[in-house]
Amino acid sequence: MKKIILSVIVLSQMTAIAVYGQTETQTQTQQKGTTTRTETVTQAGGVYTRTVTETNAQNVGVAFGFKANVNLSGFIINDMNNSDSRMKPGGSVGGLVKIAFTKGFAMQPEIIVHYKESERWDKTMNTTSDYQYWGVEIPVYYMGQITMGAGKWLIGAGPYVAFGINAQRRFTGGETVDLYQKDAMTGDAAMQRWDFGAGIFAGYEWRNSFTITGGYQLGFLDMLDAGRKTADMNNQTLYVGIEWKFWMKK
Repeated sequence: MKKIILSVIVLSQMTAIAVYGQTETQTQTQQKGTTTRTETVTQAGGVYTRTVTETNAQNVGVAFGFKANVNLSGFIINDMNNSDSRMKPGGSVGGLVKIAFTKGFAMQPEIIVHYKESERWDKTMNTTSDYQYWGVEIPVYYMGQITMGAGKWLIGAGPYVAFGINAQRRFTGGETVDLYQKDAMTGDAAMQRWDFGAGIFAGYEWRNSFTITGGYQLGFLDMLDAGRKTADMNNQTLYVGIEWKFWMKK
């Protein structure tokens, strides 16, 4: 009876090979960022094994990259009833380091050079002037990551610190004023150089590490220097941009 059962099993296996060409069994092991799969394949010509190693560098590790944004920036003005701020377009470029601690959590410090512009509207005189300024900012974002489709969704938040390099106010008639130049009498400038705030963003990162993001930043410091005792003027920025990252090999 045992011989009959064994013969049936062997015959079934040979039939499967003849009909389907091969049969396979698989075992799979996972390590940090790497999946190793061993496959045993039975074909009409014999039995052999193959090992397939799949590495997903985007799950954990360190990546370096660059980014470019277009922005709309302006000021939130308080206690200046005769003035308002309107956003105007600008841009920024810079570098980043992404540190992926797990598949679902990462940190991303950046260093950005930005150009921002906004319009100041004097309601009393019904005149406008433009604020134009260059600066450097260093944000540090902490982000969650959700794998979906051909990549992963990103959502994050974090603080930033910024330093103004050059800023001027350009009036309609062509006159310009250096906003960082200190008054000889008071020692105060129209605006201060330092800013500190926080930002939020969301984006999508494809498997090739190309990323599209959009976000908002709000400054916590009053940017006024000479008029800081009577009014407040805080930075705000909306942006959309792209990123490209290069993952370090382990």
